[in-house]
Amino acid sequence: MLNDECKDLEQYNGIVCVAFLGSHNAGQLGNNLNVTSNTTTNQLIMSTKQLQLKLQQQQVQQQQQQQQTQQIIAATSSQPQPDP
Repeated sequence: MLNDECKDLEQYNGIVCVAFLGSHNAGQLGNNLNVTSNTTTNQLIMSTKQLQLKLQQQQVQQQQQQQQTQQIIAATSSQPQPDP
């Protein structure tokens, strides 16, 4: 469509056509950059959320392991020790 419009303009002034196409393409490029920037931001947000979730899961696992270790220590220390 733009090329057809450009052909119509070429017979009057080729410079106008180039300027018109250039500004249109620059606008499209700007839109593409905005989409790319937003996509990258969204990906970073998702990556950050995934890392936070993974960290929380690891912290829960560590707490569970510490509790199990404490329970084992408490159970073994309450058993009577044999006399040497």
